[in-house]
Amino acid sequence: MSNITAAKQLLQSEDTTATGCFCAVDALLSFSWRAWEPESIWLELEHLEVAVPESNRAQIMATRMLLNTDRFWYDANIFASVCATLNDEEISYEGIEDVSVAQLAWGVYEAENLIRGYDPDTILPFDREPVKYTAIQLYREGFIIAPDELSFAQVELDQLYPLENKEICRKVKEAWAAASQYDVQDATYPETPAGVQFAKLASVKAYIQQQDKKLKAELVRLS
Repeated sequence: MSNITAAKQLLQSEDTTATGCFCAVDALLSFSWRAWEPESIWLELEHLEVAVPESNRAQIMATRMLLNTDRFWYDANIFASVCATLNDEEISYEGIEDVSVAQLAWGVYEAENLIRGYDPDTILPFDREPVKYTAIQLYREGFIIAPDELSFAQVELDQLYPLENKEICRKVKEAWAAASQYDVQDATYPETPAGVQFAKLASVKAYIQQQDKKLKAELVRLS
C-alpha cells in the first residue's frame, strides 16, 4: 500500500488520531496547506476524493493551531478544548470543557510530541490558567500525585490537599518510581489509600500506552 492510499484511508476513518490526521494531510497536500484557509483544505481534499469526517477536521485544525500559536500553554479554554479534540471528543462551545485526567494527559503528550517533531522551540511552560485547570481536574478525580505528563500542576494540586496526605504522597511516589520495572497493567493494587492512588496513575499510563501504540501504527502506514 502506498503512503498516499494510507493517508486517504486514515483521513476517512473516525478512529484516526489527531497526529495521524495531520501527517496524512501533509502526505497529500505537502506542507503548504498549513497556511491555507480551512475551506481551501477541505476543497482540495475533496478534489482528491477524500471525505474527511467532522471529527477529523476538528483534529486537523487543532494540530495546526498548536504549530501556529502558543495559546495552548496559557489559555485554559484553548488548553481544555484542544485536549478534548485530541481525544476525539466533541466540543460543546458552552463554556470551558470538562476533560478527564487521562484525556488531559494524552492531550499534553500528543501535543508536545507532535510539536517536538516539527518546531520544538515553540514548546512552552504552562501558564497559570492551564495549571489551575489541570490541578482542579486532578483534585475532582481524587488524584494526589499528578501523572508524569501533568506534573506541571503538582505544586498547585498540593495546595488543595491537607498536610496529613503528605505521607500517602511519599508512598505513592516511591511505588510509582518502582513501576518502571514491570507492566503496570499486570499489577494488583491493594485497597489502601496509596494503592488507590497507584491504580489511578496506572490507568492513565495504560490509556496513553494504548493511544501511543495506535498513533505509531498510523505513522508506520504513512512511512
